Amino acid sequence: MKIDVHNLKGGSGKTCLSINLAAAYAQQGHNVMLIDNDPQASSLAFSRIASKAGNELPFVVTNSYSKGFDIYITDHAPGPVDAYTGNVVVVPTLLDAQSFIVYRRAAQMAEQLGMRVVPVGQRYRYDRLEQRQIHSQLSAPTLRDRAIYPNSYSKGQTVFDSKAAFAVRAQDEINAVLTAINNN
Repeated sequence: MKIDVHNLKGGSGKTCLSINLAAAYAQQGHNVMLIDNDPQASSLAFSRIASKAGNELPFVVTNSYSKGFDIYITDHAPGPVDAYTGNVVVVPTLLDAQSFIVYRRAAQMAEQLGMRVVPVGQRYRYDRLEQRQIHSQLSAPTLRDRAIYPNSYSKGQTVFDSKAAFAVRAQDEINAVLTAINNN
């Protein structure tokens, strides 16, 4: 299976989502490769942070494709893409008006290339009216605005590495994205 994580807009949570999806698939027993296709190399930076912290990742992070894996997840750079690696594009979006417009354009471009699009709301806060309104239009799995996502990244961990009781909610959110990917 090949999964592309892409949005035209930077800062939409592509790397956070890519890393945690890779961990979720690895937790299910899959051999996973995460390919960092972004010049910022945030996924590769994450793997270096993990290595320095002594955390062995359950998936491979690289910037080039190699055979022998069950699942390939490509963390794309923001901006237009001429082609994707697989047939599923996960499109994360922040839940504000400007980001949602960019999300719709990215989803439309992916669909024009024949891709199945799996939208994912990012950094959702139910106490914000605009986010609630956009969330109701999206009807997709959503990752709430939780400190565990950036805190885990900064420690070279995924939400699946945390033993904290509140980590279960974040794990459930990532697993809901997996279900959406697998059911489409």
